[in-house]
Amino acid sequence: MAPSRSADPTAPGGPGPGAPAPAAPAPLDATAGAVLLDIAEESIRSAFGRRPPTLPDDLPAVLHECRGAFVTLHVAGALNGCIGAIVADEPLAPTVARLARSAAFDDPRLPATTPADLAQLSIEVSVLSPLEAVPAGSREELRSGVQPGIHGLVLAAGRHRGLFLPDVWAQFPDFDDFVGHLFVKAGLHPRHWPDHLAAWRFTTQAFTRPASDAPAPPQPGARPGPPRPAGGPASGTGAPPH
Repeated sequence: MAPSRSADPTAPGGPGPGAPAPAAPAPLDATAGAVLLDIAEESIRSAFGRRPPTLPDDLPAVLHECRGAFVTLHVAGALNGCIGAIVADEPLAPTVARLARSAAFDDPRLPATTPADLAQLSIEVSVLSPLEAVPAGSREELRSGVQPGIHGLVLAAGRHRGLFLPDVWAQFPDFDDFVGHLFVKAGLHPRHWPDHLAAWRFTTQAFTRPASDAPAPPQPGARPGPPRPAGGPASGTGAPPH
């Protein structure tokens, strides 16, 4: 998965390799996580009624913070979409509303979500910590700064860049395997360590809503979702299928 075009950690002003570790934000509690899931679900459902997404009036204070996030959708257990923003330039609540719609309708790798999918749709919202630069002059140097199962990882070398969320460790628990597959995702040769490789680690808080057993309520005049653009994701980046 490649980092967001709108949130490039290698861009001027982004966290460079020598940047100090950012202060850890306050964790979200279960209530805030449930509100984010409500926002994501409402954003997707309202699209079928051709309505703009709406946000609750009384949002927890933490949802007004600018935080990176990913929204991952599964239908009947199969990946249906995953779009994210590594660094957000708007508060978390509208970020998740926007990413949920993009995951449902704008992930170019997968079919758009349909009304028939809603009864089997599960939603996961992952809220990212700030990116923290880690040394990556060699494989061993990077290994010393990344904790398997805990850290997600962003790699960048020139125009090549890629990102894995922490849950990808479940698929590739070995460090060398994890990094090798991330190299491939970034368009790098897995056996060649590039000069000037930059790396950032992060953690996530994930909140999940399983699929509902009840059929989705019909929407008047519902259609199979908004038209999908011919290009890539509208914003953020797609996560790797995993």
